[in-house]
Amino acid sequence: MEKHLLSKSTFIRGNQCLKSLYLNKKRSFLRDRIPKERLIVFQRGHQVGELAQDLFPGGINMSPGHPAAYKKAIINTGEKIKEGFPVIYEAAFQHDQVMIYLDILVHTGTGWHAYEVKSSGGISETYMMDAALQYHVIKGTGLDITGISLVHIDKGYVLEDEIDPKGLFNIIDVTEEALSRQDYVKDQIEREKEALTLEHSPKIDVGPQCREPYDCDFLGHCWKNVPKPAKKDPSLQIDKDAFNNASINLAGNPAFIKLLPMRPAIPMYRGTHPYQQMAYGYALKDGKGFRSSLYPHTTNPMDALLSDLKTKLEGITSLVCFGQGYLIRNLLPEVDVIDLKDMILPESEYYSEMKDKFDLEKLRVIFSLQPDDKLPDYLSDAVAEHYYLKEYPSEGIKDKLEAFETSWAGTIEALHSYMKTL
Repeated sequence: MEKHLLSKSTFIRGNQCLKSLYLNKKRSFLRDRIPKERLIVFQRGHQVGELAQDLFPGGINMSPGHPAAYKKAIINTGEKIKEGFPVIYEAAFQHDQVMIYLDILVHTGTGWHAYEVKSSGGISETYMMDAALQYHVIKGTGLDITGISLVHIDKGYVLEDEIDPKGLFNIIDVTEEALSRQDYVKDQIEREKEALTLEHSPKIDVGPQCREPYDCDFLGHCWKNVPKPAKKDPSLQIDKDAFNNASINLAGNPAFIKLLPMRPAIPMYRGTHPYQQMAYGYALKDGKGFRSSLYPHTTNPMDALLSDLKTKLEGITSLVCFGQGYLIRNLLPEVDVIDLKDMILPESEYYSEMKDKFDLEKLRVIFSLQPDDKLPDYLSDAVAEHYYLKEYPSEGIKDKLEAFETSWAGTIEALHSYMKTL
């Protein structure tokens, strides 16, 4: 068995940019550090994939114990197919020097149907291309594949007592779409294999492909010589009229709030749905100083959060937040809310390329904000949620999350004060 040159992920990478494919294979040491958020997405995908196996229970898993054992996985898959196993998880195939793992392979009685699981709430063109590649490889091995489907989460599903996989997932037959892309897939495989034979990386200028459909992990290398735009006057990055108009409606002195949000792909609490926007903690800054709370995830934290927050907000009729206006207005419709993110102009540096800076750091850098606290270790809402679900209530994580939300509340206050001076 010859060694494969491409996998499903590298094919998708090459379809986005041949230079990225080349660097990944020949100059991997130039890769940027993998963001924690991306690792979390990978873990979420594995969890959703395992749950989707319950759609076709009783299967046998061909996933190797180590990536280097792919040849054994391919051989074992072929053997189980010959032995008549009707359901196979992580079925391994290789054809045309492309190696893939299919999430679920099911014998229908008349042939084999392939199922590829996605943790998102819909189907994208990238997913269609993914399915087309898998169809090409499986068909090329000689297996009688009769169709292929994408399995994705149904965001309208509502959890009752236990997860019902048949309700949680939508199964979309994309056989026709996969067939219509077969000529393109074959040609693209050849383009990618040819690119990997070059002595030097393909000469491709930076452009939209650096970010679409995914952020490339060679941005640091490819963009290092691209001149950075001159720093803009912070005051010209704010929609002053929008801020002034919104401020007119505020009664009294506002409080500044940061919610710690969570959006579980798999619903955790009765009556909730996939990717429902929730919160498990908050930091509040008002005339009494900073107040913050976190709530256990053993039960729905929203119940305790809302009860406690409404008590803390007695006498407060207006709140200032950043990027959470929609959520806060839904939770507290009786309170006036200003979302400062709505006041930042689209052409602001905030929305431009700022490598290795997360939202909190971006705000402090762009607007020269200096709240009375030390910037916490790198955290984003997604990373904070991950720590919360995996490690809370350990003291170290509790302290880290409280520092993160408190820093946000202080930064929101500092940004509001800056906007008032314009």
